[in-house]
Amino acid sequence: MKIITFQEYTDFGFSTIPENVFERWITEAFWIVERWSFGRVYPFEMSEDDPTEYADPILVERNKRGICAVADLVYGKDALSSATASGAQLKGFSNEGYSETYATMTPGDIEEQFNNELMRVMFMYFTQYQLHRRAGFDATWR
Repeated sequence: MKIITFQEYTDFGFSTIPENVFERWITEAFWIVERWSFGRVYPFEMSEDDPTEYADPILVERNKRGICAVADLVYGKDALSSATASGAQLKGFSNEGYSETYATMTPGDIEEQFNNELMRVMFMYFTQYQLHRRAGFDATWR
């Protein structure tokens, strides 16, 4: 399944994930986003045979960028978890211009930081409708 190509990933300005492992991380990110959005993400261009109100190219690009950002987070979390588990001290971590230096982190600290960053990314790149199921309310309801 080609969700986002490595070329699109780099064209969007992302560079954390090496090309040889890109497919694994972008696929994992897509499934995380699918779960958070109740299946309402649109990283694909819609065909004329299947017109839908969500075929907006701006939303498609926004969703693709969001999936790329989640992929970077998941890749960074894995690298951080591996470094912590092996006893190596991570000297720094960078993602989209955001960086931190960690001393020793527990798995719980890593998970909490990941969840906080994931929430920030989800609310930045995905619409309110995609993230919330409002039991009959219009997507513009606040």
